[in-house]
Amino acid sequence: MLPSGLDIAVQERRAFMRLKVPDRKEIFVIDDEGGVLGEAREDLELPLFSDLRSEARGLAANGRYADWQVRVAVFGIRRILEAEAPFRGLKVREIQVHAKHNIHVQLENGLEIRVGKDYKEDLKKLRLVAPVMEGDVEELEYIDLRFRDVVAGKKEGKKRL
Repeated sequence: MLPSGLDIAVQERRAFMRLKVPDRKEIFVIDDEGGVLGEAREDLELPLFSDLRSEARGLAANGRYADWQVRVAVFGIRRILEAEAPFRGLKVREIQVHAKHNIHVQLENGLEIRVGKDYKEDLKKLRLVAPVMEGDVEELEYIDLRFRDVVAGKKEGKKRL
């Protein structure tokens, strides 16, 4: 490069999720690094990431979702669930953060998966029990991974698991 030259690097940022925080009416589009790309169109089909904590006020200010710990957990959960059997092929509809130890993931079939602060360990437990649940995923209302033992609840009117 000559001393009088200019070097420009361009990196494409892709929409990863929609973001809703408590102090804003708008729903934003964010990339996989938490960068705010703008307001979401109503017809945009991306999972909704709702940070419902009172301390989430202002987290989308300055063009970036600022709580990196929650962001890493939420984005990791989405990537893992959409790639793992028996959930592969099911899209994440919404991820709600009630607290760092209470995250609810809603899949497109209505199944809710609840994870805690140590989401990586919780998802390891899910991988261990997933083969047992393979044929029963459509019959489950929720899977709660926040406790030592996995707790699963079936939908009303479904057979016993």
